Amino acid sequence: QASSDHTELVSSRFKGVTLDGENLILDISRSIFEKCFFAEIKPKQAIFHKVKFKNCNFSGADLRKAYFKECIFEDCTLLGADLSTIKLDKVIFKSCRIEDAFFIHSRLLKVEFEDLTLNKVSFNNSQLSSCIFNGCILSECNFSDAIIKDSNFPSTYFGVTFGLRSFKGLMLSS
Repeated sequence: QASSDHTELVSSRFKGVTLDGENLILDISRSIFEKCFFAEIKPKQAIFHKVKFKNCNFSGADLRKAYFKECIFEDCTLLGADLSTIKLDKVIFKSCRIEDAFFIHSRLLKVEFEDLTLNKVSFNNSQLSSCIFNGCILSECNFSDAIIKDSNFPSTYFGVTFGLRSFKGLMLSS
């Protein structure tokens, strides 16, 4: 648990740690978090660079306005996570559980979603550029007014409940 208002971590390794609190300023780079608990975290500002999250729980986390660059999320859980207005640059989500999460008004650049299910995830008004959804299941996801450019969906299954209504205003380009 972070106790100060500003937390800066460089080249650190954590296992089984709980990080929570509000109004934190986080600046974390070149670190590894394994089996850590980030639920209920609500930082005022968060920057993650070259960080690996393995088997971490972000359920209920409020990471609005956070910035992740060159990060990896592997076997992580993001249930009800608010990732609105987040910036993701060269981020990989592999074998994660992402459900009831929000990427509203977010910017995703070169983000890879690999071998995972996105259930009831909202990408409303988001910009996705050069993203890959490989081997994913998209169920009840919402891409209303999203702009998707130079992105691929190989071996991805769009669930029956996906609905054309979710594609309102969607722009695809290559």
